Amino acid sequence: MNFDKIKKSIDKFRGSHHFKAISIVVSIIVTVLVLIAYNNGWLDRLELLSLDYRFKIRPALSCNPQIILIDMSEDSIEAIGRWPWPRSWHATMVSILKKYNIKMVTFDVLFSEKTNEEQDLPFATALKNADNVYLPYVFEGSKTLYPIEEFRENVKGLGHINIKPEHDGILRKVPLYIKKDGQLYPQIALQMMLDYLEADADSIEVIPGKYIKFYSTLRGWLTIPIDEDYQLIINWAGSWKKTFKHYSFIDIIVSYKQITDGLTPRIDLEKLKNKVCVIELTAIGLSDIKPTPIEPTYPAVGLHANIINNILQRN
Repeated sequence: MNFDKIKKSIDKFRGSHHFKAISIVVSIIVTVLVLIAYNNGWLDRLELLSLDYRFKIRPALSCNPQIILIDMSEDSIEAIGRWPWPRSWHATMVSILKKYNIKMVTFDVLFSEKTNEEQDLPFATALKNADNVYLPYVFEGSKTLYPIEEFRENVKGLGHINIKPEHDGILRKVPLYIKKDGQLYPQIALQMMLDYLEADADSIEVIPGKYIKFYSTLRGWLTIPIDEDYQLIINWAGSWKKTFKHYSFIDIIVSYKQITDGLTPRIDLEKLKNKVCVIELTAIGLSDIKPTPIEPTYPAVGLHANIINNILQRN
């Protein structure tokens, strides 16, 4: 075979008008296909699928041992009764946690409506005495659902719990701030961490598309990456059941009663000391379940623990 002759023929063709025309047509087709893919979000979808795959093959993250979850799950519903519970139960929980020196508590429950003074007053009093409880609010269209005034005046802090899954329904990001009427409103887990890390309020710098930066008297300068919509890509620690320490709401109540009666408790409540606690409703049919890159049915309240973990672990 005469390779020199073949090479000369190829070189001749490359220099011809036909080859140039074909190159231009191919370039135009590729450009059009890329534009179509971009305009239809196919490239974004490919990137998201890649992100999800990397989460699935990555080992679970280490969870900060200071984070615990108190689940208001089926066992607690069965013992206490149908939801919503009388607020005296929440008052009792807050008082127990304060007695055992828990550092911070947040409820992922909206207390936006009054019930009656017999129930609301003990909870408000417990919040005031504890001075370490954070309560959420949520933006719904033009309205903001805040905790009732008696609770709002007695909490350590407030924060929003709005979430916005991606267009495919999967929860990958959370807005650490929401801008409304020219003001920035922090996500509740972020507000907790700003207080936990003793952030200098005057040092907090928020630049959309770049970062939230602040000076912590405990750890120096810290930076949290955010996108143009103030959103953090959640670095999920792992599956719901295999990450973080879970306690049952009713088990803590029963354990406290057992201790006061001189009996051996279900749970050693001394282990709660200095913990950062998220109290969340996880009973089937009552909790908000969302798909995440880690698993298809994940209680959305778990994102608070993951945000806290991301910030504390600087990961």
